[in-house]
Amino acid sequence: MNVLPPTLRLQYHFNHAGMIRPYVGAGVNYTYFYNDGLSAGSEGIQVSRSSFGPAVQAGVDVQITKTVFLNADIKKI
Repeated sequence: MNVLPPTLRLQYHFNHAGMIRPYVGAGVNYTYFYNDGLSAGSEGIQVSRSSFGPAVQAGVDVQITKTVFLNADIKKI
């Protein structure tokens, strides 16, 4: 089974000029299931529950050099 989960989020960045730049985000996710040719023994399994749902995010960008940043974030979809 394959899953395609495109997500659209808006982000708000705090302290956008500092060396440490935290941010939060919120948006919507659409999860699309395809190639669902699964089977359990001789029985086929059908998955057809593509869905919309909320998406939230929190993260931080840390400036390493003038043009290089380290990014870490966590998302809940």
